[in-house]
Amino acid sequence: MKIRSSFVSNSSSSSFILCLDKGSFPKNIEDLKKFLFGEWGDTREFKHTIIDNYYDDDNCIINIDNILKLILVKVTKSLKKPNNIEELVQQLSQDLYYPTKIESDKCYCNSRENHSLSSCLYSCQNILGILGFEVDREELTKIINLHTQYEKLLNQYFDELHKIQKESREKIIGVKNASNYQYRTTKKQDEEIDLLCKQMKDSNKKYQTLWKKERAKLEEFEDRLNKYTTRIVKKFIQENPSKELIICEFSDNDGREESICEHCDVFRNIKNMRISHH
Repeated sequence: MKIRSSFVSNSSSSSFILCLDKGSFPKNIEDLKKFLFGEWGDTREFKHTIIDNYYDDDNCIINIDNILKLILVKVTKSLKKPNNIEELVQQLSQDLYYPTKIESDKCYCNSRENHSLSSCLYSCQNILGILGFEVDREELTKIINLHTQYEKLLNQYFDELHKIQKESREKIIGVKNASNYQYRTTKKQDEEIDLLCKQMKDSNKKYQTLWKKERAKLEEFEDRLNKYTTRIVKKFIQENPSKELIICEFSDNDGREESICEHCDVFRNIKNMRISHH
């Protein structure tokens, strides 16, 4: 499973796992419109619900056909490689990863609100139930508990790291408890702080031990999560030979049509799972 560690912008993207009957996806825009929206797609309320509720700009001109063309191109491309187990496992693992995150001794979902273990399990069951994946409560409990252990180690690791960073900064500038706003450092001082911080981390046994334990627990958690998602994806494909699972992605950083496809529930009438990459 991939974890984003670089700069995160205000833009977003979402992947959609679609569950389709083999050969059922339309090959032209008119059929696609009926397939996605039925008779409702020909009404005035359609444009208002899909677009006008999302964009407040009265001057925004969106061509429905352009949205349908975009969907047709992306889904048709994905249909060339249906049931991609590796990609499905990665996306599903990511979606399950967030509801199993732990804060202190509590779980929290994407909303970052605290939840009990049972509530966290309920979130996982809801995610898996969207497309009919197997729910193994016992295995999910073990996965959630592993993440609890990982988060606690991670907090301890960051506590130690922040102590080292604070101490190295104080030694270079010669001022204790000075915030970044109260005392601006020069480029040379920043370089000296970075060098001292690295030396202190290398020589700090507690820091090194916590870092190794945190990495090991994360690997154990990810390995167990990926094995579980691999098992349920393979089982679903085996038990549903008339279905095909595909993945397509839309980003609000790539124009209004992509943004509408990401946020306006255009796949509402077919089984789908949305994985947000915010």
